[in-house]
Amino acid sequence: SANLSIPAIISAVPTYKAVHVYDPSSGQYAAYTSSTAINYNTGSTNAPAGWSVGPMGGFWVKLEPADPVSQSFSITESMVDMDQSGISQLRTQALNQLEVIVSSPNGFSDKTMVVFHSGTTRGMDQGWDAYKRKSPLSTHPSLFSVDGNLEFSINTLPEVVQQSLPLGFESEITGNFTLQVDLDNFDPHTHIILEDQLTGNFHDLRTGGYSFQHNQPGTSSRFILHFSGYPMDLKEWEKNFSLGVLVNSGSRVIYIPNENSGPVHLRGFDALGRLIFEMRTDHQVDLSQYDSPGIEILHVTGSGRSVRMKF
Repeated sequence: SANLSIPAIISAVPTYKAVHVYDPSSGQYAAYTSSTAINYNTGSTNAPAGWSVGPMGGFWVKLEPADPVSQSFSITESMVDMDQSGISQLRTQALNQLEVIVSSPNGFSDKTMVVFHSGTTRGMDQGWDAYKRKSPLSTHPSLFSVDGNLEFSINTLPEVVQQSLPLGFESEITGNFTLQVDLDNFDPHTHIILEDQLTGNFHDLRTGGYSFQHNQPGTSSRFILHFSGYPMDLKEWEKNFSLGVLVNSGSRVIYIPNENSGPVHLRGFDALGRLIFEMRTDHQVDLSQYDSPGIEILHVTGSGRSVRMKF
């Protein structure tokens, strides 16, 4: 018997540069790209062995029906890795990556990975991203990031300045769940705030896990991960993200991180209360052009609420 090299499998797939390997010991699909991986129970002999598919192991790849012609995939002798010498070829650099883990009351768990790397996008980046393959077992939860109608197991985003990422969560089991992060390979200076849209709570995931009640079996889109390279206390996050906006007075930049919140109405006033500018926007705005005579008060209206703040 022999292992199949995952780097060789990825190279042979025409377009979708990821491999999903079912791990019977965890009941989940591990996901591998040419840059990183989500693996389960790495100490178990039943789990996928590192970066290879073991004997009698099953795996899943995605072929496009027309690109511009139908694609095909074949297992060849060149994919056989008797000594797993090709395993180290996958990861060639340290990545800024965050594992997000959800644990269910029946002892099972799932995780998704968020990676930040320059030159990538919020959509599918071949060789960097992997779609979500959910557990076939109804006893196991599923956790994934969401972009439009796409669900990701591994989602690589542009470098952190200000990002918000919706999370999808699915479980047929109800009860008390815990959501936490593994920070071992993540930038220690980036703030990670979890927004629970169902309860309205904001939680700093660097302080520990977040416990929540899941009372309705099925899929939930209640969570959003907010990332920021700028320091803010939790009350500032709550005030700004309830409006779908983050204001950084140091760089004179306004960010609209939550794409689902819709546009916001911005009005800037000087120290005498005179209106300097007025606009509606749903994206990043650089207000440095208004430094003279200068904006002192910013009035933000959105999501049915409004706030006035020093700028």
